[in-house]
Amino acid sequence: MCGRRCELRGALHALRPLAPKSRIEFEFQPGFEVCERVSAAVSLPRVSVSGLPVYRVCRRGGQGGSIIFSPRVPLALRSRMTRFEHEARVQATFDAVASGYDHPMLSSFDATANVVARASRLVDGEQALDLATGTGKVALALASQVPGAEVLGLDLSSGMLHEARAKAAAAGLSNARFVQGSFDDMEFGPRFNVVTCSFGLFFVDDMVAALTRFGLQAVPRGRIVLSTFRAGSFSPFSDAFLRLYAEFGFESRPPGWLRLDCEQKLSDVFEQSGLPRPRCTSHDFGCALPSASAWWDIVHNGGYRGMLRAMTAEQESDFKRRHLQDVQALLDAGTTRLDVSVLVATSEKQAVEAPLNAESRRSPSGSGEP
Repeated sequence: MCGRRCELRGALHALRPLAPKSRIEFEFQPGFEVCERVSAAVSLPRVSVSGLPVYRVCRRGGQGGSIIFSPRVPLALRSRMTRFEHEARVQATFDAVASGYDHPMLSSFDATANVVARASRLVDGEQALDLATGTGKVALALASQVPGAEVLGLDLSSGMLHEARAKAAAAGLSNARFVQGSFDDMEFGPRFNVVTCSFGLFFVDDMVAALTRFGLQAVPRGRIVLSTFRAGSFSPFSDAFLRLYAEFGFESRPPGWLRLDCEQKLSDVFEQSGLPRPRCTSHDFGCALPSASAWWDIVHNGGYRGMLRAMTAEQESDFKRRHLQDVQALLDAGTTRLDVSVLVATSEKQAVEAPLNAESRRSPSGSGEP
C-alpha cells in the first residue's frame, strides 16, 4: 500500500455507487475503538488494531461508516447496506461485465445452463421463469430445447438483459422474453411450471426468504431448479486472488456460494423454505488453465470484477501485475487444473401448499461478492 492518501483515494472510488445521504449503519467488532477523527470533505476515523492502522471513510452527510481500509490486515469493521444500495452495486458490477460474460473461459456457465434446462423437464405448453437470468443462458437453453414453451427471464442488470435480448433475436427465439427486476419485487403469482435460478440465490442475504418467494411463483407440482458451485471451485487461483486482495487492504470475504457448496446446505435451505428436499447432481466442468491471462479473463468478465471496482486504476494495475505473477508461479509449479464443480438441485413444489410461517414470509434482502 502507498499510505493514507492512496487508501483514501481508493475508498472514495469505491463509494461512487452509494447515494450521498444513504443511511449506512455501522458496528465495531469487539476490541476496536475510534481514536482519531479528521473533519474534511469526508470523515476519516483511524482505528488501531494491534498497532496497525485501519481507516473508515464515508461521505459527509451520511450516517455511520461504509468502507474500511488497512495496509496489512483484513477489515476490522463491517458495514451494512440497504437493499437498494446492494442491488445498485450488483447491477453496476454485472452491467460492467455484460459484454464479456459469454467469454469462452466462462463456458462452465453454458454447460450448467444445459444441465439446468434438462433437469427442469419443461414441455410444450408450459411456462418457465428464469431468475438472475444474466445474459439468458438458462432461459435461452429452455426456449431452444422446448419451442412450444414460454420462458421469462428476470435480472437486475440492464446490461445483461440487453445481451440476452440480442441473443434471443439472433437465434430467432420468439418464445423467450426478458424483464428487469429483483427477487423482492416479483409478484407473478403461481403461474410457472418451472422456476430456475443458476448461480443467483447465494447473492441474497436471506436465502430462505428468497427461495420461499421462488416457490410462490410456481404452480403446484412445479419444478424449482437451482445451481451453485461446490466447495473447492476455482481453487487455488481464487485463494491467491483473495489473499492479495486482503494485502491491498480490502475486505476479503469468502465467496457467497460457499453458503450453498454441498448437498446438505442446499437441502437445508429448500426444507426451511417449505419445499421438499431436492435431488442433487454433481457435475465437473473444470479444465486445464492454459495461461495466467486466461485466469484474468475469468476475473475480468465475471463476478470478481465487482471487487476490483473498489480500486483506483493505479491500484488495479498493480494488483493485476502481482496477481498474475502469483498465478504464473502456480502454473510453473505444475498446478494447472482449474476446478469448477457444480451442484444442480431439483425439487417439486407440493400439490397443496403448507401454511407459511413468519420466518418464510420475510422479504429477502441482498448482500455478498462474486
